[in-house]
Amino acid sequence: MFALSPAVSFGRRLYVWWSCAWRQWLASALLFVAAWFVLRLSLGKIAAPLMAFAANRVPHDVAQSSPAISLAIAGMPFIVPALAYVLLSLPLAGYMVRRGLAAHAMPAPRHFGFWRATLLGLTTYAWTLPASLAIANVGIAASHPLADALRAILLVAWGMYIVLPRQARSVARLASPG
Repeated sequence: MFALSPAVSFGRRLYVWWSCAWRQWLASALLFVAAWFVLRLSLGKIAAPLMAFAANRVPHDVAQSSPAISLAIAGMPFIVPALAYVLLSLPLAGYMVRRGLAAHAMPAPRHFGFWRATLLGLTTYAWTLPASLAIANVGIAASHPLADALRAILLVAWGMYIVLPRQARSVARLASPG
């Protein structure tokens, strides 16, 4: 459950985890900046046609009985980029984890397609997000900097001993023939 194959020391495990983590953070940050600029540049061009659509195409009685429809149409300039960011970050995280593992001579397939990267990114987020949310809510009776440092240590430990072995097993399973 917590073991990596091949067995590695604490220092090497930390190094492999960091190798995967910085790649994910950098790629996610660059994707976020690109998505932010696209949103800022296209907001004016998208908002006016959507408002015209909502005013002319949605029947008044439907809009009056269900304000959620108008709200969803008005929110599309924000909903679509956020959804695109989430959908693009899954394969991006998968590719970055595979690159991080391959950089440390961990078993990794030579060809790593979009679907496999998406599944690895989904595995990464499925194991990381619940722990991140739980650890963020851990009450620590200490000053803010100390509490934040303890939470960071818990997140790193979770990533090294829970998430990383699952990522490595998933990538190794894809690398094995048959």
